[in-house]
Amino acid sequence: MVVFIDGIAQDHLSNYGTDITNIERVEVLRGSQGTLYGKNAIGGVINIISKKPGNDFETKITTKAAENETYRIKGFVNGPIVKDKLFLGLSGNYNETDGYMKNDHPDGGNFDHEETFGLKSRLRWIPSDRLEVNFHTGVSQGRYGSGPGIDANAGQVEYHAYKNPNDKSDLNNFDTALNIGYSGEIFDFSSITTYGYNDIDLWID
Repeated sequence: MVVFIDGIAQDHLSNYGTDITNIERVEVLRGSQGTLYGKNAIGGVINIISKKPGNDFETKITTKAAENETYRIKGFVNGPIVKDKLFLGLSGNYNETDGYMKNDHPDGGNFDHEETFGLKSRLRWIPSDRLEVNFHTGVSQGRYGSGPGIDANAGQVEYHAYKNPNDKSDLNNFDTALNIGYSGEIFDFSSITTYGYNDIDLWID
């Protein structure tokens, strides 16, 4: 099973926690989809499609606050740059929490703290009635502590443990895609070119 967001494969460990917004629909394609989506799609595809920005201006922001210094904000804005021709969509999110799993190390604190950030843009250009060009770009970062663990002896989640306070997992992602679609009288043509970069800096004592 492979997850795609606007034609970009989310097939790396650092993509699994992606926080998505500004979504138009989610398609679930069962069975082998190798013909259209490549050899890794033998078990099916989850296809997430963002809203296309158009002539109507729309925006939405949601916020959240909770215990353990937990905060979240995310939102999107879509609208025209040049009416009927050029449009822009932006979406972003920020999450932060101090965690709740206590570190027994003398320095104290919690070991499941995290901070994440993401920003996506979509530029849509319609030069003619038959041709449409979409350009996507996205960046995201994640800063995590050592994260929750399982007590091998008790077989349950550790709500407190002795951890090195320097344990961390830092994730950085960048992706971009160019999607060109042409509707002809006899045939339709679609082309998508994507590039993704993922980096993980992991330290576990």
